[in-house]
Amino acid sequence: MVQLSVSDPFNDKIYHYTDKIILVKHKDKYYATGAFCGFDYTNLATGALIGEKLICPTCGSAYDIKNGFVDQGPTLRNLSSFVITTRDD
Repeated sequence: MVQLSVSDPFNDKIYHYTDKIILVKHKDKYYATGAFCGFDYTNLATGALIGEKLICPTCGSAYDIKNGFVDQGPTLRNLSSFVITTRDD
């Protein structure tokens, strides 16, 4: 699991604090989700990855890495999820 910053689409030298995603490799497949908890805006990169679940370290919400949906916890907001394609390994 690694957190990445996303650059401004019009200027690749500009990065915004909130434009981050989490990239996960699980069973030789890549997944990407939003990086902040929908309940308390905690950075999920500081949480745990248990199987296919991304766990928020402060509120305990659990998100499915495949689609960003909430599995448990106080949050009712799903994470954004992104389609990943790989080229040339």
